[in-house]
Amino acid sequence: MAGIRPFLRSARNLIAQRLKGLKGPHTAYVSFRADVDVGVNLGEWSYIGMGSIVPSRVTIGAYAMLGPNVQIVGADHVFDRVGTPVIFSGRPERVYTNIGMDAWIGAGAIVMAGVQIGDAAIVAAGAVVTKDVAGGDIVAGVPARVVRARFKSEQDRQAHITAIKSRGKIGIREQGPRTRW
Repeated sequence: MAGIRPFLRSARNLIAQRLKGLKGPHTAYVSFRADVDVGVNLGEWSYIGMGSIVPSRVTIGAYAMLGPNVQIVGADHVFDRVGTPVIFSGRPERVYTNIGMDAWIGAGAIVMAGVQIGDAAIVAAGAVVTKDVAGGDIVAGVPARVVRARFKSEQDRQAHITAIKSRGKIGIREQGPRTRW
C-alpha cells in the first residue's frame, strides 16, 4: 500500500493543477485548498501550501516553497481619486511578483504584489513583506526586515545558487521520495 501513495499524490496534484488551469511542470505541487490564479508560472519542484492565495502575474522559481496560508496581495485598488470612493475607483494594471529559486516563504506570510524575493531567500512565518528581499537573506517581522544571511559568506551563497541551477529539470532526489505529507 505504501507504493501507491506517491502515485496517488502525484495524480491528485496533476488533477488540481488541471482543474485550476495551471500550466506548470508535473513536479510542482499545488494544494487543492490553495487559491491560485491561471496566470501563475510555476517552477520545477515548487510547492504551494493549502490556504495560500496567489494571484496572476506571479512567477515562482524552481524548488521554491510557499507554506500554508501565504498570501500575495495588494497593489490592486486605485485610492487617490478625489471625490471617488475606493470601491468605485477601479484597479490599476496588476504588477508582477517574482519569487526566486529555492526561496521559502513561511506559513501565514503576506507578500505585497510587485515585490521581488531573491534566490535562496527565506521569509519567516507571519512576516509582512513590503520591499524586495535580496537573494540569500532571511527576513522576519512586520514589516519584514533582514534578520541575517542564510549562508556564512557570499561565496557560499553563489555556490548554492550554481548547484541549484545545475540540477536542471532532474530535481533533488538524493534523500529519496517523500512518503508522507
